Amino acid sequence: MKTNEMKTSEGKDSDVRTGVPTDRENEETKRSEGKGSDVRTGVCLCGDVKIEIPKAPPLFIDACHCSRCQRSSGAPFSFNVCYPVDEVKVHGKVKGYASSENMTRHWCDKC
Repeated sequence: MKTNEMKTSEGKDSDVRTGVPTDRENEETKRSEGKGSDVRTGVCLCGDVKIEIPKAPPLFIDACHCSRCQRSSGAPFSFNVCYPVDEVKVHGKVKGYASSENMTRHWCDKC
């Protein structure tokens, strides 16, 4: 059991913070999907936008504390993982905002 989990009265795992039952089998299935594939996949909250990135190492990984990243994330820093644009595939409608000459932030048009 993870540190943020507890048992419900029915004996199922649940999140301590929310009390919502967790589905360990479903989590394991999600983690194993795509094994052997050359890409990693992700999806937005509502499911309308899907992304594919290569399993190859990113160009760089950065924790940025600039004011733009703080405003964008609503947190003291933003954690960024950057890949070449031509290696990232986006399926679905997204909006974008060029927050600097080197960075365009994208998000799902719906959620």
